[in-house]
Amino acid sequence: MSLRAEKLRSPLAVKFVSCVRGPLRDDHVRVRPPGCVMPARYMRDARRILDLEVRPEDVWIVTLPKCAMYLPYWEHVIPFWNMRQEPHVLFFSYEEMKEDLALVVRRTAAFLGKPITEEMVAQLVDHLSFDRMRDNPAVNNSSAVEHIRKEHQLEPAASTGRSFMRRGVVGEGGQRLSEGVQRRLEHWTEQRLQGRGYTGPR
Repeated sequence: MSLRAEKLRSPLAVKFVSCVRGPLRDDHVRVRPPGCVMPARYMRDARRILDLEVRPEDVWIVTLPKCAMYLPYWEHVIPFWNMRQEPHVLFFSYEEMKEDLALVVRRTAAFLGKPITEEMVAQLVDHLSFDRMRDNPAVNNSSAVEHIRKEHQLEPAASTGRSFMRRGVVGEGGQRLSEGVQRRLEHWTEQRLQGRGYTGPR
């Protein structure tokens, strides 16, 4: 799988990036696939990890401190946590969306200054649900997963009953990771958050 970066051309994307504060305020590019706007440094890290072969027992390590695409996790979260009170930033967590997606929809509409009816809220809650997202090929990464599996001569994920997205249940990692791995993960989290004033979900 290959990635390419394009300069931002959309005035809206350029305006959004101009509002970014902290260590993430550097050059941004549009990455294809899938078309997301990311810091330019993403390309450097993504290329380093894209062809990394991972054993099943190593997956948790790559998913936490070493994954280049979305991590180091807390170094990604903390700058936005620190920006959460700024007038142009709306911060909420996955846990909040799972607990009360309708409330998050209403908060987002209010933040954007858009009127919204209860009928619209219900439609958005259905459209934005995890189940809808998991079944939507435009966002569920199924094409990327199948492309990578094909490159490595693996059978299609669908035929093995696997998918990029599982159930989207908060806390499911505790059922899948061993107690030893969970302890190491908790220790790593405590180290990353020490003295940083973060009080949100973990």
